[in-house]
Amino acid sequence: MVQISIDEQKLDGYRTFDGFVEVKLPPMDANLTPFERESRRLTLINRILAEQRHIAWDHEFERHEGKNEFWHGAALIETNDGRFFLDSNAHLLNSPAIRNCAEALGATDAFQHRGYGTRIKRLYFMGGRADISHDLPLLPDEEGKRYTPCGSCLDVINKLSDDKTQITLFPANSGSWEILPYEPGKSMDQLAREQVYDTTVKELLPHLSVHRADAQGKIKETLRAAWDYIRDAEKWQALSRAEELHLLDKELPNLPAKEAMREINALMMQRMKKMYHDSEGEVTTGSVVVIRSDDGRYYIGTARSNPRTSDLHPAMDHAIQNMLDGDMLQHATDIFLMSCDFERFPNLFAKWKENPAQPVTVPMPDGDARERAKKVTSADAVPDMQGTVLSAKSANFHILLPNNVKDFDPDIHKVDFTLRDLLPHAYVNPRSLRANGNGGGARTH
Repeated sequence: MVQISIDEQKLDGYRTFDGFVEVKLPPMDANLTPFERESRRLTLINRILAEQRHIAWDHEFERHEGKNEFWHGAALIETNDGRFFLDSNAHLLNSPAIRNCAEALGATDAFQHRGYGTRIKRLYFMGGRADISHDLPLLPDEEGKRYTPCGSCLDVINKLSDDKTQITLFPANSGSWEILPYEPGKSMDQLAREQVYDTTVKELLPHLSVHRADAQGKIKETLRAAWDYIRDAEKWQALSRAEELHLLDKELPNLPAKEAMREINALMMQRMKKMYHDSEGEVTTGSVVVIRSDDGRYYIGTARSNPRTSDLHPAMDHAIQNMLDGDMLQHATDIFLMSCDFERFPNLFAKWKENPAQPVTVPMPDGDARERAKKVTSADAVPDMQGTVLSAKSANFHILLPNNVKDFDPDIHKVDFTLRDLLPHAYVNPRSLRANGNGGGARTH
C-alpha cells in the first residue's frame, strides 16, 4: 500500500502507484466557519478527483491510440475509521465497452485493506467524457455535469455501506473550481454549477426490498401451490424448442397484452419446473427472464445455480444475447423476471405458519441487473406491450411471483416498475455517447 499525503499548496508529483492508494487530507483551519471549512475540504478533494481522472486519461491515451471518446471517473472512498482510498476506472485494452469502475475498485481496495468491519462513510465521485483524438481530458460540454455511480457499482457500495453512508457527486471540471457544499433540500437542477450533490444509495438505487401485504394469505397459498406444481413431475411435459420459438416469435406478438402475460407466465413456470427436475435433486435456485423488444418479439433466458450465488445476471444476459443475436438494433421495452429459491421455499412455509399475516418478500433485480437492462433500452420513445409510449431510455420491469399457472392473477402475482423507478436519476445510456442533457442533471456512466 502507498500512502499519499496531499496539502493545499502542492499537488505536483501526485501519481498513482501499484497497490492500494491511500490519501491523507490535511487538517483545516479551525478559525474557519463550518461552511468555509467544508468548502475548502471539497475543493481539495475536487482537485484530487480531477487529477485522478487526468491520470486515467493519460493511461488511456497511451493504450488506445486511434480510439475516440472514453468515459473516465474517479472515486475517493472515506471509510468509517477515517481512511481514504482513491481509484479511477480502467477500460480493458481493445475492449472500450468494458471497464472496471472507479467506485467499485475504490470500495474493494478499502475492504481488502481494512477488513470485514469496513464500512463506507462517504463516497466522493466525479465522472465525465474525454476525447483522446482531440487531446481533451474533459469534453467542453461535460463541464458541470454530475454523474452518478452505475447500478453495478451501487451494488458494491451498498454491500459496504450502512444507513449513514453518503455519496457526494462532484460537477465535472478540470480541478480548478472552488467547490461549494450541498444545500439540503435542493434538487439537482436547483444547484449552482460549483455545488456538489449529496445523496444516498437508497435514493440512487431504490426498491431493493419490496414487500406485498398478505394478511389473508392469498399470495402464500399461491406460492404453496407453485411449489407443488414445480415438484410434480407427472403433470409436466416440456415444450420442444420449435414449439417454444413458435410461441415467442409468432403467437405472443399477436396476442392482447393480458393474454400474452398469461402465456409468458406459463412459459416461465414451465422453464422453472424444468430447471428443478433437471437438477436431479440438487439444491438450486432458478431464474427466468423474458424480454420483449421494440419490434414486438420475445426472447427468453434462464439460469440455475447454487443458492449462495446470483443466477439472475446470467438469465438476464442470456435473454439479452438472444435478443441481440436476432437484431443488434433491437431495444427492450418489457422485461419479465421470475426467481425461485428451491431450498428456501419449505422454510418459508414454516415461518408463514407461525405468522400467517407476514408480508411476502418480492425478489427484486439488483443494481447490476438494472444496469444490464439499461444498456439495451432505446434512446427514442417506443411503445411497450400495452401500447403505452415509454419515455426515452426506459423499459417496464414485471416481477412475477411463482404460481401454479391456472390461478395466475396479474393483480396479485405481478409487481410492476419502470426502469426509471429503479434507477430514478436521468442518465446517459452507455450504449450511445450521443445522448444530450443540460449540465445540471445527474447521469449514470
